[in-house]
Amino acid sequence: DAWTAAKQAMEPALFSIPPHLVEFQEETAKRPRDLANFLAPIVLVKETLSMSPRPVVLLADRDIVYSDAFHGMALPKEHVEAAPILAATLQSALAAWFLLMTSSTFGGWMQRMKIRDFDIFPAPDLIACRRTEQVRRVAQMVRRMRGRKAVGETDRVALDEAVFDLYGLREQERIVVRDGLVHAQWQWEDGRDISVQHPSQDDLMAYARVFLDVVADWLAAAQRRHMRAEVFDLPAKSPLRIVRFVLEEGFRPSPDPIVVKPADNLQEVLNRLGQRLRVRLGSALYGQRELRVHGRAEVVIIKPSACRHWMGVCALADADAVVVDSWAGRNS
Repeated sequence: DAWTAAKQAMEPALFSIPPHLVEFQEETAKRPRDLANFLAPIVLVKETLSMSPRPVVLLADRDIVYSDAFHGMALPKEHVEAAPILAATLQSALAAWFLLMTSSTFGGWMQRMKIRDFDIFPAPDLIACRRTEQVRRVAQMVRRMRGRKAVGETDRVALDEAVFDLYGLREQERIVVRDGLVHAQWQWEDGRDISVQHPSQDDLMAYARVFLDVVADWLAAAQRRHMRAEVFDLPAKSPLRIVRFVLEEGFRPSPDPIVVKPADNLQEVLNRLGQRLRVRLGSALYGQRELRVHGRAEVVIIKPSACRHWMGVCALADADAVVVDSWAGRNS
């Protein structure tokens, strides 16, 4: 805890350069440098990630010399309004997810980014969109958050959503990015501990909603049926979690998932489900950690009681798999 507190104290305030820095007095540098690289406005990104997958991003309004521990992007003075937009984008969950997926030296417990990793980052066209409402909203957030050491999760989520709007991401794309940020946190011990915690009832309800949204898009083509979800309320320390999806006649929007409180223990619940679906669930779970069991008009999802198995991105993958299984069964 003391080490964590010390590391956090060393991190600069969000988007802010310390006001008092040592003046650079040398007449020459070790190797030739282009003076334009150090003229404001400059967006600086720390090369290494200390305790979070979000890069440390600073915004310099004055000329500044920086070491190779930072990557700097100097913008032309006539485009000074683009600097906070670029800084916000690099601080967002979108950048964290992208860098996790593409950085050449990220992984193997080495959280470091090279300048070439930023060269391929899909930054928005800051010139073309500078007068849009999305850009104005992002710029306002940067001004409000700048210089603050402690930035709450609510502010970070709001910044992420504003950046998502800037890129025009659909809801399912946002789920992938948000969960990519969560996945990136597993590089650190705290993130790995969170990933194996028991999911809350809210986590399971969110999983069920994402699953229903994906299946609803498929059912909308024929407009004949809809699907509903039941989340089993099992004991907090149960090793498994169960969500049941039921296909019903009549096309309409999927209702909100409901919570079902079983009267029996987990083993009895599995026995009853297995009898109805004609599957020996107990035996099947010995060989597989995750099960998708199809009935005539239902599918039951059974997975370990760990948060990483019940993320929104898992719901997207599970729903796609169920659709594929359904078509395979229909054609067999």
